[in-house]
Amino acid sequence: HVTAALVAYRTSLPELRQGVCSQWLRDLPVGAVVSLGIRRGNWLVPPGPGPIVMLAAGTGIAPMRALIHHIRAAADDQPLLNQGERPMYLFFGCRYVEKDFYYANEWALRSSQLTVFVRGSRDQTGGSRIYLADILRENALVFSQLLADPTSVFYLAGNAKLPASIKQVMREMTGDPEFPE
Repeated sequence: HVTAALVAYRTSLPELRQGVCSQWLRDLPVGAVVSLGIRRGNWLVPPGPGPIVMLAAGTGIAPMRALIHHIRAAADDQPLLNQGERPMYLFFGCRYVEKDFYYANEWALRSSQLTVFVRGSRDQTGGSRIYLADILRENALVFSQLLADPTSVFYLAGNAKLPASIKQVMREMTGDPEFPE
């Protein structure tokens, strides 16, 4: 699978800002043959029963989907590792839940081990927007419990601005101005 969002927007600059890869994909003719390679990922899933916590925005959902599939496959291949029993939490932010909650039908089919928190930033009325950091704050009880659990494993994917805002939420919830470094 390829999960891509078409990037095309205007700023104060006169030229249209466009994504290199998404524009290339958009311009491919129907039926075009594309050569792709697969390389080994650099995310590791440590063994153990600790919760898997996934924080994603937009197309950052793609690596989370792959992670969930990987954990499921590992559980099927090596049931004694109990990977299939690990609780998983997905905190996902997108523009519009109805249009941008990629793989929503797939998430609905997952077992009770996957808990999903989703909000659309532009689904709000009154001009206020809800972003991934706000989703974490809205679910502070669950998220702070996951932060306090030393066996929790966290994964983050999305745009380049996310790490700073997520670190800020983690600092707020732990009360530690140095967390995480």
